[in-house]
Amino acid sequence: MSKRTSVFTAVPGLYEIKGKRMAIRDQINCRMAQLEAMLAMTYGEPGEAFRNINDDLQDNFMWSCAMAIKEIRQLLDILGQENSSDAPSLDPA
Repeated sequence: MSKRTSVFTAVPGLYEIKGKRMAIRDQINCRMAQLEAMLAMTYGEPGEAFRNINDDLQDNFMWSCAMAIKEIRQLLDILGQENSSDAPSLDPA
C-alpha cells in the first residue's frame, strides 16, 4: 500500500493513513457518530446554550466539526480509490 498522509489535521501530513478496509470503515462510522452528537448541541433548545458561549469557543467547536468532515471525506476517498486501476488495494479485512 502506498503511503497516504492526512489532510484533515491542522498540520497536513501529520498522520499516515494505512490499515484494513474494515478499520477505515469503523473510523468513518466513529467520526460520523461523534459529529452527529456534537452538531446536535448547535440547534434547537440545546443550541441556545451553544450560542451563549463566547465566539472563540464557538469557532473552535465548529473548526473541530470541519476537521471531522475532512477526515471522513478523505477516508471515503481512499475507499473509493480502491476501485481505480492505478490505486494500490487495501487489505480486505
